[in-house]
Amino acid sequence: SYALGVAAPMLLFYGVVLPCAVLMLMHRAGSKVRCNDPSCMMRYGLLYSGYRDARYWFEAVVFLRKYMLIMASLTMRVDSFQIHFALGIMIVMLHVHDVHRPYGLNIAKSKAAGVLHRFELVSLLSLIFLLWCGVFFSMEICHRLGAGWCVLMTACIVGSNFAYVAVVSTKCCEAWCKRNKVQERIAKKISLGSRHGGSMLGRP
Repeated sequence: SYALGVAAPMLLFYGVVLPCAVLMLMHRAGSKVRCNDPSCMMRYGLLYSGYRDARYWFEAVVFLRKYMLIMASLTMRVDSFQIHFALGIMIVMLHVHDVHRPYGLNIAKSKAAGVLHRFELVSLLSLIFLLWCGVFFSMEICHRLGAGWCVLMTACIVGSNFAYVAVVSTKCCEAWCKRNKVQERIAKKISLGSRHGGSMLGRP
């Protein structure tokens, strides 16, 4: 009774009704309002500001991917079925991302679009690799091959995730430093410090 009376309506409202209503409002607003109206950008900018205007709705694709993965983990009792279904979802979403290119069509000319496209692409590939390794563990193929293969796959999974996080964090720090002109400020302080020290040394 709780599942049908509470959980199902909440899933329907937050998973279907609310996203569709937001997409309808953004579609009715039009391209000019979405890009220039501060009120619209304040309310819904988090959902579309990173995408090109023709693909403002692409966050719904990301939401659908997460929603389908959650539903698969809740409804499928066999682990191997969950992993295979999730792997199929991620492969389809990788294709959808590469076809629509939500961050920009010409990633060769637009540096920002190229960086975002590559990061999202590598993220999806890392998840597909994780699920592919999960197939070996869930079907106990890895254990049959030997403990060395289990350790190697685990190391590859952990290493790829840490490498991705490290690269993304480095790029974010570089962009933040560039935006706030940290290098110029440091150079200016060093220059002022050296001048001040030189003037102090030059006094009698």
